[in-house]
Amino acid sequence: MGEVGEGGGVKLTAMHWTDELSPYYLRMFAIEIADAVEDAMQTGDYSKVVEAWEGWEATAEVMSSPELKAALERPIGERSYRPLSEFLASE
Repeated sequence: MGEVGEGGGVKLTAMHWTDELSPYYLRMFAIEIADAVEDAMQTGDYSKVVEAWEGWEATAEVMSSPELKAALERPIGERSYRPLSEFLASE
């Protein structure tokens, strides 16, 4: 599932998309998933776990695309609409 990475941290090889997350976002991912699992264990509703997981996976996808990341970081007035498929096709 994991291997020791640089600096002694664990690299999650089964979830390669986590490589795109900064150390800060990786900690936030772990906290959010842990909170969602704790809630799910009490309520039996695991939809929040799935929602959090998919949200972080989407965040990692954005982080892996320099063009998409740059487009999202531009001020709103300077953005123009482009379908996500155009960003993905250019990679």
